[in-house]
Amino acid sequence: MKCVLHIGLEKTGTTSIQRALSQNRATLNQQGITLGWPENLGNSRYLVAYFRQEPDDYWASRGWQSSEDRLKRLQPLLTDLDEKIRGAAAWAEIMILSSEHFHSRLTDENEIRALATFLRERFEAITIVCFVRPQGSTVLSLYSTALRAGHAVTYRRFAKNMVHDRQYLDHGLTLNKWSEAFPGASISVKPYPLGTDQGRDIRQEFFEAISMAHLFPALALETERANAALSTPQQFFLLMVNLLAKHPLATRITESRRAALVRIIEGAKVLSLLPHRKKPAFAITEEFKESNMQVANQFGINRDYWTEG
Repeated sequence: MKCVLHIGLEKTGTTSIQRALSQNRATLNQQGITLGWPENLGNSRYLVAYFRQEPDDYWASRGWQSSEDRLKRLQPLLTDLDEKIRGAAAWAEIMILSSEHFHSRLTDENEIRALATFLRERFEAITIVCFVRPQGSTVLSLYSTALRAGHAVTYRRFAKNMVHDRQYLDHGLTLNKWSEAFPGASISVKPYPLGTDQGRDIRQEFFEAISMAHLFPALALETERANAALSTPQQFFLLMVNLLAKHPLATRITESRRAALVRIIEGAKVLSLLPHRKKPAFAITEEFKESNMQVANQFGINRDYWTEG
């Protein structure tokens, strides 16, 4: 059986892809494709947690205090995965594993190699699927997500912190680490559809990346609500709301009122049509120009793609 390992990257529609896969589990099974996560989880984040050695938000949300806690809680899921692999070997050609946190949490080469060893022992072949996005566009999307979640930080400070995290934004560095850890694996790298790519569906792009495009028309798909980056005025107003919400007794902006204001700001069409931070975003992408050109040349991505976001 072949393994398709979808590693993200973050902010490239991974959740949309995972939702489409989970909602069509039965249809995919009929076509010889099985999913490597339980129905109640929705993705392979548990596998990332198993191989990551350092505590992170996944540990904190579950109250784990040590590596022993982590292994004890995750071992049943690994046992279930092994049983699923053995059981599916008779009828499935492909098992899909998917989590954007393979990219963002497994940054240590030894952790990635441990995952590679684990998978090579269980599968005949491995294909790594990865979508990339201009770094400036990624930072804008992340900033919008942070504001929606209630963070009260300026774009300049947020972007400065993100640019310093080269392991997160440097696609060439990421792909080199995964290529070295998975010698002999097939690696499919595709550009994430941007605003100029009208009509392109990231879910369809995924099935094309795994050479299963013929299955896409048979899937039952929900209309996805795009988590679009906020315009500059929307970011400003939401930042002001978040700052005020830090003092609810004085401002009377409770969390429920903040959430209502978020919906109003997001739904204000006139604000959404106003300018985005195109120049600062492009400047961020330019900081990774050499790495981006390496990725473009190696994986056949149009070099002009990096100027679109």
